Amino acid sequence: MHNSVFIGEVMVELPMTQSDAVTLNVAGDTFNSAIYFKRVLEDSQVSYLTAIGTDSFIQRITRFAENEGVDTSLMLAHRHRLPGLYAVETDSRGERRFHYWRESSAAKDLMNLVINHKVSLRNVDLIYFSGITMAVLSATQRQMFLDFLIENKRQGTTIAFDPNYRPILWEGIEQAADWTRQAYALSDIVFPGVEDHAALYGHSSSQQIVAYLSPMSPKEIVLKDGANPVRVITQYEDTLVPVTQVSHVVDTTSAGDGFTAGYLACRAKQMSVKEAVEFAAQLAGTIIRHPGAIIPRHVMPCSLATTSSTTCI
Repeated sequence: MHNSVFIGEVMVELPMTQSDAVTLNVAGDTFNSAIYFKRVLEDSQVSYLTAIGTDSFIQRITRFAENEGVDTSLMLAHRHRLPGLYAVETDSRGERRFHYWRESSAAKDLMNLVINHKVSLRNVDLIYFSGITMAVLSATQRQMFLDFLIENKRQGTTIAFDPNYRPILWEGIEQAADWTRQAYALSDIVFPGVEDHAALYGHSSSQQIVAYLSPMSPKEIVLKDGANPVRVITQYEDTLVPVTQVSHVVDTTSAGDGFTAGYLACRAKQMSVKEAVEFAAQLAGTIIRHPGAIIPRHVMPCSLATTSSTTCI
């Protein structure tokens, strides 16, 4: 059984609607990916490592994760902090505007809890994290976190990383660029985005991005460029995979999270790069046709537990 650990911050989501009705959802970039990965690869063990509080919101978070089949034993309780909170507005084109309240987020203290709880991962095939995972930590805890990843990599775990750059979370662009570079350097599968690299490093083309990343020797570079073809570079191939355009976009929230989850799930099933990108893109296309970060299960594509092809979508 494939065993993966997703690391980051899970938050309480408040979708803002025209009717002013308020609902409480659960979301967060790597948390969304964990849910989609488990839905796609049902016959796998998926755990989520984070720090949460001890308030009533936590029951909602853990219950949601458990109902999705995600292991919550690595959700570490913090006695003095709460989960982060955010509201999201969506315009007529499906584009989002976020409003965050995360100053007291328990996830900011994640690595202290990891040490206090003596968390040790064993027999893990994949660890996935993002730039947001690092951005909410202090600089001291970021280094502790990268050391934690390096130790797991030495044990044979594949490390996957998406920069998912959010300027508001960082002290400045120099800090964001440096920590992102360090994360790239220790990762095996990376998901650079053209927009992120333009903002972080001033890169204006995929060639510049590849030239920047290649000396760090990742096993797979999955280069995303919006609706343009996805470029994947491995030791054996350099492939451009077209993606189908989606009409009637409702909400682009977590499209990238779903893409990453779909790609990683396919590769865990040893599917080809082309199959992985096509499945991931179709999953992302399904997500953006529905509101919210985590779409209802009944509108999901099929599970890879029952098929080895992407034709079922």
